[in-house]
Formats: sequence, structure tokens, C-alpha cells
Amino acid sequence: MREERNYTHYNRRKVNKFSSGESSSNQKVLKNLQKMLFTDFCIEYWKQNPTCRNTTIGYRLDKIKCIKTYAIPFFKSVLLKDITSKMINQFLQELTKKQTRYYKLARENNRPYMRNEFLARGTIKIIRIAVLQPLQFLAQKNTFPSIKKNWNKNCPVPEFQAKTIYYKGMVSPRDIFSRQELEILTNSKWTNQRAYMMFLVARYTGMRNGELRALKIKSIHPDFIDIYQAYNNTEGVKATKNGIVRKFPIFPGLYEKLQKYILSLPAKELRKDDAFVFPSLVKPGKPVGASFANTFLTCQMQKEGIPKERFQNGILVTRSFHSLRHCMDTYLANKTTLPLTSISHLMGHSTQMVQHYSDHFSEELYANAAKILSDSDLWPKAITKSPFITKGQSIFINPDTLENSDIAKNPGEDVDLVKCLTQVYAQLGMLLRQMKESPRQQAAY
Repeated sequence: MREERNYTHYNRRKVNKFSSGESSSNQKVLKNLQKMLFTDFCIEYWKQNPTCRNTTIGYRLDKIKCIKTYAIPFFKSVLLKDITSKMINQFLQELTKKQTRYYKLARENNRPYMRNEFLARGTIKIIRIAVLQPLQFLAQKNTFPSIKKNWNKNCPVPEFQAKTIYYKGMVSPRDIFSRQELEILTNSKWTNQRAYMMFLVARYTGMRNGELRALKIKSIHPDFIDIYQAYNNTEGVKATKNGIVRKFPIFPGLYEKLQKYILSLPAKELRKDDAFVFPSLVKPGKPVGASFANTFLTCQMQKEGIPKERFQNGILVTRSFHSLRHCMDTYLANKTTLPLTSISHLMGHSTQMVQHYSDHFSEELYANAAKILSDSDLWPKAITKSPFITKGQSIFINPDTLENSDIAKNPGEDVDLVKCLTQVYAQLGMLLRQMKESPRQQAAY
């Protein structure tokens, strides 16, 4: 992995070493290519990144991993000059019969496994790109006389149907937490305060793990959170997944908890406006690790007896920290009247999904979304104490509801009833409005 991550230190001139040209060194390059293994050339191509400079480092490292995991065991010592479309097609057909590592692990441990036994079609497409794009590059450059084919056309994705259909992600609500499970996790005692606050923010905003890791203290406002960057171990701070800058409304109770949490951080440097909200305590200037939140959530689920995996309709599904984002998606889509465009902007979905609709996300739509969330049952409501206490058939005024009043200052002394009524008169209008809005409070009175 160290070798892969240091590919940026390659001489930039090597990027164009596969290009055609009139220089005398071109024959030397061609001679070296004829002796190179096919898989070594693919790895070298993704390291040097000659044609896809706009892709992320993680994307290219993923292609290198595909070459090492799947291509090297199949092609072994096949030279680049000997590669043919027939060999590529045989390789792709073999992938359709390859079992997943999770299936093998489950069988070794004698555990039930109800997902796909073989590689999914999407996975095979990714592996196909990893081996075909380097060959297509050589074909376009006309550097290698024996490689002049349209590899994408001659080596299509194999047609096959998986025996077991496994849905995952937003297309199915099976991998989300129930409302009861979320309440249990919210009200339980966590061993790590940072993990608990990451859970709370993810539950009520649906932020991705990378966005939470990159969250700065200056991005937290009393009524919303600015979401404009993410963090991963390869690139550090970067743009969000889809490059969308957005904000998500929060309720006052969550803001107060975040402020108390920030004040409780052990060092003064960790409480600066430009510091991470969820910092690493062992790596200065870095946020918590990528698996930090998911690890503590899994431990908390085990502690509270909430299963990480469960069966539904004969299919095994898994809940993880990212499931909190799916919970918010499902809630906004099913429990609110928000249009899909507003949900897409609030959650930071792909621009293709947003462009599919005609309306645009404006400040007015954001204000409407914030109001709908504040009026919904998603946010916990502040409990209003009754201004009256009943004892038998007698009714007394509750002193806890009167701030800076004679009753609050002298609860044990007799107070003139007229004076009391004068002090509570201003509150009665508000309480009567609440009684009309809340049938539960109205029944209590």
C-alpha cells in the first residue's frame, strides 16, 4: 500500500512514455513494453494516471486493487504483447463464477449467508474498466502494433443472472434502524462522547461519515450546519461526494449539546473555530479514524441487544453507521411533504437526480424544509410544565412556571391571589394556544 500511495512521486515525464512520437527513445519504450507483463502494465498505468487526471486517488487505488486481487491470479505471466480479446473475455466469464470473499468467510465459520454467492454485475464492470482502459489507451496512441482493437466493443460485460438478488442502500428500507431502536441508542449511555455526538448528528442530519469527520466548529450554527467538505485517509480534506455545498437545519437541543461537547474537549487547540468537531486525540490536526463511529455504534448495538444483521423475507441485511443516513432519507421521503428536489439538496444527492426535476432549491424552499422538520415528530419537543398543580380537589399554581415571581422566590409563603393572577396573565394566552395545538395538553388541563 505504501508503494501505491507514493505514485505521485513518479517523474511526470513517465506519464507520456507510452505516447507515440518521432524520438529515438520511442523504440526503446516499445522494446520495454514487449517485455512487460500485462498486469504490471495495468498497475503502472493506474499509478501514473496518464488519461484520467480528474479522478480521485482512491478511485485509482481501487483499480490497482482490482488488478492485484482478480487479474494477477488469472493472467499470471502473460506478456502485454500476447494479450488478446479472447483472453479478456475468458477472464470476464471467469469472474461471473467467482465467489465473494464474504460468502467464503461465512462458509468457513459455518454462518448463514443469504446474499449473492458470486460477484455482482457492478463489481465485474469495475474490474473490466481496470483491465480495458490501459489497453484502450495503447490502442489510441498506436504505440503497440499488435494492440489496435476496440477493446470496449470486443470485450463486453458478460450477460448473466445472479441466483440470489440482494438489494442494498436506499432502494430498500430493510437496512435502516427502527424508530424504537434509534430511541434506545439515543437514550443509552455511551462509553465515548465523541462517538455519541457523531451518532446524534448523523441521526438528525443524515451526514455521511466523511462529512462528519471533516466538520469544523465554525460550520455549526444555532439553527443549521454548513456541509461543504469531506475527509478520507487518502486525500485528506476534499469536496463532498458530489461536490454539493449544502446546509441542514438542526433543533436547539442538538446545538446546545454540540456546544457543551465542544467545551468539554481536552485541549484549547481543539476548541478553535477552525478545528475539527470530532478530532483525533492521538494524531494532532487529524479527525477521528474512518471506522471510529461505526466501531462504537456496533459496540453500543451489542450492549443494547440490537442486532447488526437481521433476516427479512429470507434475505440477510446489515445495519451500520451509514444506515443513519438511510434512516433520514426514508423519513424525509415518507413522513414529510418535502418535494424530492428539496430532499436531494438537503441530503446532498447526485446532480443527475436533482436535474431530473424541474423546480430549483431556493432559500424559500430551505425555509419550508426547516419549518416542516421543526413541526414534525423527528425533533424532540421541549416539555412545558403545567401552570397548575392538582392535589385532591384543590388546584394550586405551579411556582416552577413563574420566572422571577413572588411565588418562585417565596414558595412557602402565602401570596395574594390577585397578584398571582396578574403575574400569570401573560403566560395564559400562550398556554391556551398550546392547548389548542396539543390534544394531550388539552386533556391534561
